[in-house]
Amino acid sequence: MRFPRISRPVVVFRGSFLGRAHIRWCAIAAISFLAGAWIAVLAIPNVPESASLVVHYTTTFGIDALGSWRDLAMLPLSGTVLLLINVVLAWFLTRAEVRGQRLEVGAASAGPSVPDALPHAPAVLMAASAVIEFAVLINAVLLWRANS
Repeated sequence: MRFPRISRPVVVFRGSFLGRAHIRWCAIAAISFLAGAWIAVLAIPNVPESASLVVHYTTTFGIDALGSWRDLAMLPLSGTVLLLINVVLAWFLTRAEVRGQRLEVGAASAGPSVPDALPHAPAVLMAASAVIEFAVLINAVLLWRANS
């Protein structure tokens, strides 16, 4: 019996977008951080008698904003929206890069095309997504600690 190699990419990861290892690992890290942020926010008890939860805390002033549980859910929700925007932009830039390479094979271009101008834009967007989602995770954990 032959076992599949784990290092071999799955069919989904063979495309031009997730086929690049750095983009794939940044996407996995960003999704993991976002899942952790959702778990941290959902772990905050939604007790009806405590209508006010800590939504913002600073070291200088302490608790300076109170809100409902729905206000706490805006943190991972905004992280989800930012991740989706970055993934869609990175995917479109990767498609434009592949399409530009196919066009350049057939004919010479007059000026710099999208691949020449932004060769690493998809990787930068996905790396930024991982950093943003890490910040969302840290904030969600700190809010969870402040409300527990």
